[in-house]
Amino acid sequence: MLREDKAYHIASMRLRDLPSGIKTLVTACPSCIVTLRTQAAREGLDIEVIDIVDLLVKAIVTRK
Repeated sequence: MLREDKAYHIASMRLRDLPSGIKTLVTACPSCIVTLRTQAAREGLDIEVIDIVDLLVKAIVTRK
């Protein structure tokens, strides 16, 4: 990350934009996964940040 401070500030804003009650955030961006997970932990938020492929795997496994 070139501007780590800026990335975490943006992640914080995005996390605040989420509707209340959201427990899982899905993204396809590896950098966003790391940044959002880290910022959520820093802010003490109970939210899982996962890759879209992981969401698909969970859906497939659940259907079996």
